[in-house]
Amino acid sequence: MAYLMKDRHQTYYLRIVLNKNQQAQFGRKEYRRSLSTKSKREANRRLPEAFMEAMRMLSCASLPRGGHQVPVEVSQKPLLSDLFKAYKRHLTLMGYQGRTVDGKDPVLNILFKIIGDKQVDLYTRDDVRLLQDTLLKFPPRFQRQLTKGMSVKQVVNLNKGGSTISTVTFNNYMAMYIAVFNHAIKEGYIENNPFRKTRIHQKRLKSSYREAFSDSDLQKIFSYVEGKVDIGERKYKDASKNILRADRYWLTYLGYYTSARLNELAQLYTSDVYKIEGTWCIHIRAGNEYQRLKNLNSERLIPIHHDLMALGFLDYVNKHDGHLFPMLKYSKEYGYGAKVSTWFTVLLRKLEISQGKRLSYHSFRHTGANILKQKGTESHLVAALLGHSTGTITYDRYGKALSPKVLVDVVNSIPSIRDGFTNVDTAAIFE
Repeated sequence: MAYLMKDRHQTYYLRIVLNKNQQAQFGRKEYRRSLSTKSKREANRRLPEAFMEAMRMLSCASLPRGGHQVPVEVSQKPLLSDLFKAYKRHLTLMGYQGRTVDGKDPVLNILFKIIGDKQVDLYTRDDVRLLQDTLLKFPPRFQRQLTKGMSVKQVVNLNKGGSTISTVTFNNYMAMYIAVFNHAIKEGYIENNPFRKTRIHQKRLKSSYREAFSDSDLQKIFSYVEGKVDIGERKYKDASKNILRADRYWLTYLGYYTSARLNELAQLYTSDVYKIEGTWCIHIRAGNEYQRLKNLNSERLIPIHHDLMALGFLDYVNKHDGHLFPMLKYSKEYGYGAKVSTWFTVLLRKLEISQGKRLSYHSFRHTGANILKQKGTESHLVAALLGHSTGTITYDRYGKALSPKVLVDVVNSIPSIRDGFTNVDTAAIFE
């Protein structure tokens, strides 16, 4: 007997109670298959196809021959959805947090919508080809349409002749699927990865996927930050409104002078800024509620650039207690940096910087890395500043964290952006 059920996450699934013969062969009393939707209407639409597929599989469990039942091998491997949960737990044990773990859910949900949730060893190259072909028909930002209740077919049909997702986005999805099925191989559930060699290889340098800011880009950005450039939003009668908000001001400077990730900086507490071994540092860590790190290598001490000291960053810190940017609200999915990220992306467009370029707040990391690379800075020092693994057992396992004194010269070698900004009154942004 078949039932339409809900799990504890309010997602609908098909439940079929097995007969005694099926129970003996499957080793379970019931068959379940997720319908990957929380909408009852959509669940009822998907139910017939899921039921027919289940019946085909169950009917192959045994075949009559001379009045006897001949057992046929049936998959006893876990559903992909269950394997994925185990994979996420594995990532958590490895020290990964936040979106690095939970951000993978929408990617797997696309797979479930297109080819379904099956035992992990039942996925074929035909399934993979169907998934690839469908993904390459999706428009950019298609996840928004899917979350609004549209079906895969509706999203594809609405995009006939329109632009589709980029090769980079497509490859990111394939990389996620490859990683999950590699975990299945590691656990002994399958021998071959059906997603192997599915990424589209482009003849580009890895460093070209995300662009760094040019000198002229940086001048435009910081001229705006210091009020030297007007893009039509600083014409209020109330002069106080013409001052850039403190979070936007300091996070822009911090992004350039630390090369840290936006969320690492947006979640800082005043207790994360202190002097150690005679050097003022910013401690990137997960020491307070809602603070998250991408991985274990992300925790680090970053010496404060002499330009930040001259701008009065420590004065700003001393005027606060607790979260350094209390005007920012926490989001479980995006942390503290979502609003700043959106603001900065719009700013780049209004300053006519991002036209035809892959630029965002994250480009500050690429800018810092590029500057240090051009200066011939040793790679393990750059890795320590960025919070990356060095890729070697010698440094990662046996080497201890670098003393901040070692990184002082590295940080201060990042060129001052203030050469064109003399006579700047920073008093207003200390509040």
